[in-house]
Amino acid sequence: MGRNPERLKIAVDLIKEKSIDGKSTVSKTKLGEILHQRHPELFKSDNYGRNVIRMATGSLGKYHRATVKTRIEWDGFDLPEPEKNDYSKVIVNQKRVVILSDIHFPYYDKVALTVATKYTKNYKPDCIILNGDIIDCYQLSNFDRDPRNRSFKYELDMLRGFIIQLRDLFPNTRIIFKQGNHCERYERAILNRIPELIDLELFSFANVISAKELGVEVIKDKRLMKLGNLTIGHGHEFAKGFLQSVNPARGFFMRAKSNFIGGHHHRTSEHVEQDINGKIVACWSMGCLSELNPHYMPINNWNHGMATVEMDGEDFELHNIKIINGKIR
Repeated sequence: MGRNPERLKIAVDLIKEKSIDGKSTVSKTKLGEILHQRHPELFKSDNYGRNVIRMATGSLGKYHRATVKTRIEWDGFDLPEPEKNDYSKVIVNQKRVVILSDIHFPYYDKVALTVATKYTKNYKPDCIILNGDIIDCYQLSNFDRDPRNRSFKYELDMLRGFIIQLRDLFPNTRIIFKQGNHCERYERAILNRIPELIDLELFSFANVISAKELGVEVIKDKRLMKLGNLTIGHGHEFAKGFLQSVNPARGFFMRAKSNFIGGHHHRTSEHVEQDINGKIVACWSMGCLSELNPHYMPINNWNHGMATVEMDGEDFELHNIKIINGKIR
């Protein structure tokens, strides 16, 4: 029907002819009649012409919907506007940054988190990045769940309490909350159970953790952060096959091929390489601030940790800090 370029162009020209200041002076039905009268070989009936007019004005359903302006600026193709996802990097332009990752409320380590918070206070950062899996979302998991474990509401209350205290300690500091794979359990649960709520701001993850109220920026949908020449992510953004490595940092390097720090693996590691032109590229994985022997993986090689980054222009000095037996290492 109207996907024929010649027919659609004729319809667009007629819309222009019968419009004043961008507004049509006749109805779509009348325009369809005119098309049939002028070009019966292309528009076989009044109704046929009316449907092409509706297509040209973007009112023939979701697939064909586009602005009248786009339709009238004819380029020879009748294509709808493409759907786009925004995975552009979030720019962090502060100079002193603390990164805390994988707290997993309520399954956190109180000693390690207390040490990390005290260190952060003494460091006096102008940006704190909560770099993924700050909350566990245990009861929203697709895995087998023990109903005796804490509720999602309990986790939320604990998370809010922590962020409130963090904001009180750092009233003028930029706080970024990066969603990790555990945080994404929330949205996945809505998609699987009540998909009608997914577009409602009231039920967004940022809203349920009171982010706006507490002055916290939420980064979701696997977006990364850019701090000068360093890229920051939780770590789950990369395909799993690239991260099955004895050294998680090397797994990051194999995928990123650029300076990168992430959590996700609950283990402190570093990988540095020099290319043929002498450029150094380094990747790091961070320790966690959660319990080290959870029920689902009691035997592991995890450790507690955090990181600080100090900027000098686009260059950076990164300290990937271990916390062992309640002490900074």
